[in-house]
Amino acid sequence: MRSLLTICFVMASVISASAQQSVDDRLREAGERDQQVRLKLVEAQQRGQVDSLLYYAEQMVRIDAENQAVVAELIRASVPDALSEEAYDAIFLVVDHADLDYQRRYFRTLSRAAEQGKIARSSMATLRDRMLMRRNRKQVYGTQTVGHTIIVEGEQVQQQVNYVWPIKRVRKVEERRAEVGLSTMQGQAEAHERMGYRVVWDRRLSVREFRLLTEREE
Repeated sequence: MRSLLTICFVMASVISASAQQSVDDRLREAGERDQQVRLKLVEAQQRGQVDSLLYYAEQMVRIDAENQAVVAELIRASVPDALSEEAYDAIFLVVDHADLDYQRRYFRTLSRAAEQGKIARSSMATLRDRMLMRRNRKQVYGTQTVGHTIIVEGEQVQQQVNYVWPIKRVRKVEERRAEVGLSTMQGQAEAHERMGYRVVWDRRLSVREFRLLTEREE
């Protein structure tokens, strides 16, 4: 009898481990697809390949919808335990790249996961900023920018410029960023520039003034 119970316990453990591995694999695959299609999109944009840009934009919409369905299935009540770091990162990426309604639906679930150390605090700061920006409110951590392509004066050259979305209580932004593990605003700007994007940050702008400025640039 004891041997039978031992066998049943081992079998249950194997099945549970296999199921957990399947969840991890599905999430890591979703994360890889999320990043790959965005990399292709950026490359097409930098090369000025309009046809490729449109193609990858359509692919991104499709992939995002598929990834959102996967994440919705797997985190209905809570974020699973014992997943890989890549799987947890994938959950954040999928939610971060979804629409505002989807983000609102899972924000508390991800917040609890962040409190448990599953999701990085810097990731939650980024998600919070994105949600605030989409509601036309000032962001808290300065992670969000709005990109525009401009023509450099005197040259027939296009340049991608990223304008930093207005920040609430801007004097404390570096302190808030440090608390959640984000780099400095300067470090963030340098990271953008390494990818070929110039960053413009006017600390004085309100959301309304920012919108008027960026609309004139279009």
